Amino acid sequence: MKKVSAATSLLALSWAYGALALTPAFAQTSGAPTAEAASPDDEIVVTAQRRSERLVDVPLSVASVSSELLEQAGGESIENLNKLVPGVYMQRDVYGLSPTIRGIGSTLTSSGGEPNIPVYIDGVFVPFKATNFFDLSSISNIQVLKGPQGTLFGRNATGGALLLTTLDPSFDPEARFRVSYNDLGTARANAYGNMPLSNQTAVNLAASYRDSEGYIRDILTNEIANEGYDWSARGKFLWQVNADVDVVLTAYHSTFDDPTGSSYQAVQMAPLIETLNALNGLPIARDRDHVSHSRDGVVETESDQYSLNISWETGIGAFRSITSSQSSSLHSINDLDVSEVALLDLDFRTEAEVLTQELNLTSTSRTNFDYVAGLYYYRNESGAPSYILTGVPQFTISGKAEAISAYADVSYHLGDWVLIGGIRFTHEDREVTTNFIANPQPPRHQETSEDVWTPRVGVRYELSDDSNVYAMYTRGYKAGIFDATNPASTPVDPEFVDAFEIGYKTQSDNFTLNTAAYFYDFTDAQVNSFVISLGSLVNVTLNAPAAEIYGAEIDGSYRFNESWDIRGAVAYTHARYTDFPNAPNYVATGGPFSLMTPVQQDVAGNHMVRAPDWTANAAINYHTDLGGPRLDVTLGAAYSSEVFFDFANERSQDAYVLWDTRASLTFENLEVAIFGQNLTDEVYKRSSGYSIVGTAQTFGAPRVWGVSIGYTF
Repeated sequence: MKKVSAATSLLALSWAYGALALTPAFAQTSGAPTAEAASPDDEIVVTAQRRSERLVDVPLSVASVSSELLEQAGGESIENLNKLVPGVYMQRDVYGLSPTIRGIGSTLTSSGGEPNIPVYIDGVFVPFKATNFFDLSSISNIQVLKGPQGTLFGRNATGGALLLTTLDPSFDPEARFRVSYNDLGTARANAYGNMPLSNQTAVNLAASYRDSEGYIRDILTNEIANEGYDWSARGKFLWQVNADVDVVLTAYHSTFDDPTGSSYQAVQMAPLIETLNALNGLPIARDRDHVSHSRDGVVETESDQYSLNISWETGIGAFRSITSSQSSSLHSINDLDVSEVALLDLDFRTEAEVLTQELNLTSTSRTNFDYVAGLYYYRNESGAPSYILTGVPQFTISGKAEAISAYADVSYHLGDWVLIGGIRFTHEDREVTTNFIANPQPPRHQETSEDVWTPRVGVRYELSDDSNVYAMYTRGYKAGIFDATNPASTPVDPEFVDAFEIGYKTQSDNFTLNTAAYFYDFTDAQVNSFVISLGSLVNVTLNAPAAEIYGAEIDGSYRFNESWDIRGAVAYTHARYTDFPNAPNYVATGGPFSLMTPVQQDVAGNHMVRAPDWTANAAINYHTDLGGPRLDVTLGAAYSSEVFFDFANERSQDAYVLWDTRASLTFENLEVAIFGQNLTDEVYKRSSGYSIVGTAQTFGAPRVWGVSIGYTF
C-alpha cells in the first residue's frame, strides 16, 4: 500500500493554503452561510423544497446539520449523522455507508444497485455508494430529508435524501487548516483556501488526507489488518458574469484505500470451515480487535466528479442549469470463509460513468404563489469487468440506465393556509449484458423500461409567524434494476412507498421544537442476499412484497443563557415485513464437513433490517470566555435499541449507547481541542452478513481519544 506521511501532507497543505490567503483574514469567515446556527435563535435556511426557506416553514421532516455541529458532536464524516438526527441509522460495510431513514435503506452492492437514500452534492446526484465517505473540510451544511422525495428529487428517493452543500468561492481571501491525531493511530489533515482573482472571479480549494495505522490484528500473525488511507480534493471556480448570472465550475477527486469494512469476524461458520480450522489447529477470530483471514482484505475506490452550475435571475424566476459528469471504480477482495484456511475468497471490480443534466425554474417574487418546475436527464453506464471466485474468473457484466423526467411543484398561500401540490413523471430504460466465463453459455442481453408518476399533496396552517402544523402525502419510488453482479439476474421490480405525515414546528429566541408522526405503505422493497447462481456465489437482489412502517419523533433545543444550551431528539420507528414468504436464510443441517444449507422462510411480522424501534440523542454544551480564549465543551450521547441484520431476525445488536465529548480553546485565530468517542468502550456490531459459508460481522471502533489543532489565516 503506497502512502504519503501525514506530516508531509500537512506541510504541503499548509504551504498551499498560506499562499492562497494573500492577505490575512483574521475573522473566521466562509464562502457561504451555513444552514445550522451556532445557537438556537439564529435563523436556519434550507433548500428541501428546491428553494430557500426557513426550516420552520418547510412542511416535511428536515434536519439541518452544519459541519461545525457534526464535529462538535464527535463526528468527522457523514457516518456520524445518527448521533444528531433521530430515526437515522448509519451502517458502514465493505462497500461504503448505507444510511437507513425511518426503516428504509439499502445495502445493494452491484454497480446497478443505486441507494434509495440518494446523496446530492451541490445539487448533483452521486449514485456511488462506494464513494460516500465524505470529508467535512469544505461542507457548509448537510440536510437530512425524511420520507419519500419522489416529486422534487425523483427516482431512488423512497426513504429520503441527503443534501450536502459545499462552500462556493467568495471575494474575501481566506485560508484555514486543521490537523488531528488519535490514540488508534489515525492522523488527519484538511485545509480550505479561498482567493478572489478579479472583481468578477474567485476560486477555492479544499483538500483532506487521512492515514490510519489500524487497530484490528490478524489472530494468527498479530499483524495489523486494517491499515488504510484516503484523500480528496475539491476545487471551485466562480464567474459572476453580471448582477444576474453566476457560473460555478467544480472539480472533485477522491481516493479511498481502507480494508476496515472487509475486516469481518466470525459468528457461526459452516461446519466444514469450523472442522478444517480445528483439524489444522487454527483459531477463528470472533472479537472486535482480531480477524482470521487467509487473504488480506482490499477496499479501493477512485472517484472523479465535474459539474457546471449556471444560475440566472430572470423576471419570471431563478433559472438554474446543473450539468455533471462522474466516474467511479471499486476493487474489493473479501475472504468469504473468514478463517485462516484458504477456502473461498472473492475478488471483483465494478466501474461506472454517469452523466446528469437538470434545468429548473424557481419563483422568486413575493406573491401568494410559489413554484418550482424542471427537467432532468440521467445516464449511468456501469458494470462488473472482473468477478473472480477463489482464483476462477466467473463472468463480466455491463449495463446501462437512462432516465428522463419532468416535475412541477406549487404552493399557494391563502391567508394562514398554504396548499401544496406537485407531480413528477419519469421514464427509464435499463439494459444489461452478461458474458459467462466459468459456466460457458451464450451472452445474455436483457432490457426493461418503466413509466412512473410520483405525486405529493399537502397543507400547512400557520399558527403564528414561527409556528405551524402540516399534513402531507408523498409517493416515492426506486427504479427497477438488473443485478450487475448476478449472472442469472432477472429484472427486479421497482419499489414504492406511499407516505402520510403530520407534523408541528415552532421556534422562539431560545427554543426550537419539531414533531412528526407518519405511516408508510412500502411495496416491493429491494433487498439482497448471497446465493449460488449458475455455480457462482453472488449477492443477488430480490423484492420483499410488502412492509408497513409507522412512527413518531420529536427533536428540540433550548438555550438557558449565554453559557449553557442543550439539544435532544427521540424517534420511534415500527418497521415490519407484512408479506415476505421467500426470504433467504442459511442454517446448519449437515455433518462436520458440510456447508450451510440455503432455505426460504416466511418472515411476515419480523423487524425490517437495520431499523431499530427506538433511537435517541442528546447533548449539553457549555461556552464561556476565559478572559482571552473561549472555552467550549460538549458532552453527547446517542442511543439505539436492538437492531436486526437479517430477515429471520436471528442476527442482531442489542441496545447500546455511545458517549462522545469535545472540549476546545479558541484564541482568535487558533483552536486547540481534545475529543473522545465511544467513551465507555462499548462493543457493538455495525453489520452482519450470511451465506453458505456462515455468518460474519463487523464491529464499531473502540474508545478513542484525540487532539486537533486548527488555524485560520
